[in-house]
Amino acid sequence: MRVAIPTFKTQSETFDYLRANKKKLIDEKCLKPIKHDSNYGVHKVAVSKSHAQKATAPLPVVEIEDGSIEVSIIGNTYNFCDSQMDVLFAGCATKTIKENGVKGKDLIYHLKDHDTSTDDRIGYLQDIYEKDFALSDLGLNMQGNTTCLVFDSLVKKELSEKLYIQYLDKKVKQHSIGLQYVKLFMCINDPNDAEHFANWNKYFQFVINKEAITSVGYFWAVTEIKLYEV
Repeated sequence: MRVAIPTFKTQSETFDYLRANKKKLIDEKCLKPIKHDSNYGVHKVAVSKSHAQKATAPLPVVEIEDGSIEVSIIGNTYNFCDSQMDVLFAGCATKTIKENGVKGKDLIYHLKDHDTSTDDRIGYLQDIYEKDFALSDLGLNMQGNTTCLVFDSLVKKELSEKLYIQYLDKKVKQHSIGLQYVKLFMCINDPNDAEHFANWNKYFQFVINKEAITSVGYFWAVTEIKLYEV
């Protein structure tokens, strides 16, 4: 749930508000499923032999039945602070993947625009996992690496011919995940606040876009989510 934080004249007033309303804010953030900010697109495409010429090197081509495309989707990039001052960390989806993923109840879906009708499914997920990427491989002019949440999906022409063609032509550039927060920690850059400053010191070091947080002085470290779709 998108939770609005009032604007205050001073950072100290903001911190006081966060501490006084901590339980309410966490409850509101965990209340409903949300769509997370869009992330990078498809990092691997494998198409049927008849369309092999459309797959440009160095992306591998795997011969599968016509009318099906194998894609590996980066659904979320961990360690980035989003527009809600939330940072998802590696491992936050481990429990939900085990329980509801392909090898569990198979209740996580590859959907169009986060719509949940049966007509909005565009592929069948084959696997969900975390994988490390160099930031430069994600198109960022930055050093270092981060962990991404990756979805291997079998996109089917029979489900959505329009999107099948777009995937085939590599026109699908971004994806996002549908999720619900389960566990998160308030992190505040205030040495006089032992609990929340300890959280800050624990998690801030791993944040990639630190500049988005430094001037604000707080963020939310998300360590567990329920994953619904990509």
